Amino acid sequence: MPNYWSHDPRYQQAKLGGTDIYAGTVRGHLWESAPTRAGKSGAHRFLILPGFTEFAEKYAHVAQKMHDLGHDCLIIDWPGQGRSGHLGTSPLMVHCDKFADHIRALQALIKAAGWHRGPLHILAHSMGGHLALLAADRLSSRIGTVALSAPMIRPRPGPAWGIRLLGLLLGMAGRNRHYAPFTRLPSLDEVRSYHADNVLTTDKAGFEWQTRWFDEIPELRRYGASTGWVREAYRSAAAYSVNEAFLKELKMPMLIMQAEKEQIVSNSLMALAASHLPNADFIKIANAKHELFNETLEIDAIIWDHLTRFWDRHGL
Repeated sequence: MPNYWSHDPRYQQAKLGGTDIYAGTVRGHLWESAPTRAGKSGAHRFLILPGFTEFAEKYAHVAQKMHDLGHDCLIIDWPGQGRSGHLGTSPLMVHCDKFADHIRALQALIKAAGWHRGPLHILAHSMGGHLALLAADRLSSRIGTVALSAPMIRPRPGPAWGIRLLGLLLGMAGRNRHYAPFTRLPSLDEVRSYHADNVLTTDKAGFEWQTRWFDEIPELRRYGASTGWVREAYRSAAAYSVNEAFLKELKMPMLIMQAEKEQIVSNSLMALAASHLPNADFIKIANAKHELFNETLEIDAIIWDHLTRFWDRHGL
């Protein structure tokens, strides 16, 4: 197998440098910056919220960059993902009943980390971007800034009403914790085989980084959604992320980064949501696909330039 990631400077030394913590069965990884001689780090606290099927290890290079910038990081393995176990009929499946359970898990993890006082900032990707909006609403008085990479305003397939109706019927038939219809489970070799027309990234090293963990830690792998997850994703989108009234109440500074070659989430709905957010910067990243943190070195430099400029403008 090729080994592109080991030749990429972002990934060569990328390793989580903090400590795993748990709130019940939900795992997080807490990586704090070094304290000063006075015993205080002075760092800003960032919640890193991964996307669908993802896990803390995948964000090791992101957390390393944040740590180098002097920030504290808390990464969550969402319920049913990574080392937080699985909730469906298959250990590979991602299932949830309500995204409210994810927000409660995040709040419990924040408390377990000792972060239940003081301001917090959010850096989130894809499904994590959707959940970041919910968390920003729930924790509004404590959230300083929110930065979103290719956020899932709503899953891309449509029509939404048809998918919600099918999900309702399948739920009534007791299929909530079973795979959504038409799901095909590829082999691991298929998943990690790079093709130029893949929907994730244009970068071979970034593509390989996402699957290299499955040989070392096989239990991290997830693939595909349950019927219940699909139902909740579309319900939550209708209630929150495509709801103009909800979005207009989120007044904290936000940065939304959109991938020009996006094929997983809806770019049109992302732009619409950004237009309703009172204090949002909306950036289009040229030539990029969905995995903005695993794109080419050139795109990566652009991403971090936008992020650091955004944070600098808001005192970070």
